[in-house]
Amino acid sequence: MSDVRPTPGASSDNQDSSFGQPNQWNDGAAEQDFSVFVPEMPYQTYITSLGFTGVDALVSADPDGDGLENGLEFALGSQADDAGSMVFKMLAGSPTRELNFLRRSGGTQVDEVYSVDGHTLVVEVSSDLLSWDSTSVAGTVLEGLPTAPAGYEHASFAAPVSYADSEKLFFRVRVNFP
Repeated sequence: MSDVRPTPGASSDNQDSSFGQPNQWNDGAAEQDFSVFVPEMPYQTYITSLGFTGVDALVSADPDGDGLENGLEFALGSQADDAGSMVFKMLAGSPTRELNFLRRSGGTQVDEVYSVDGHTLVVEVSSDLLSWDSTSVAGTVLEGLPTAPAGYEHASFAAPVSYADSEKLFFRVRVNFP
């Protein structure tokens, strides 16, 4: 004797497939209404709160004309509607071989990649603007600073020891949205 199981998508008497047709369930009703819950992503909440819609709401848009895309401003705690808001700020007394900035909090750091809220962030260092190194740039959360805005934390990235003798030192931050 074989074990007979209904075919997925088949009617209850296993005679007719309902693939591509309305399912016959819920007391034989041919149509079902489903509410699909799509959670709003933090970027969408951020950009909507600033009143942007359409093209101006895109991650790659720059509606305030400051040269920074919305996605970068979101990831680094700037305001996409204020060309005067700053992404990077020098902290009094901070070493010159360190980059300090706001980033979204609650993420995970795996090697050099920080992932949070649907985007990744990588800090890189260079002494010549030609070759960039991200494998040894250490990131830490700074304590004792003024309270960061909700959803953000102060982060610090120090240049690797191998750059100690470099006359020039450059940092760059790569933010990637899917």
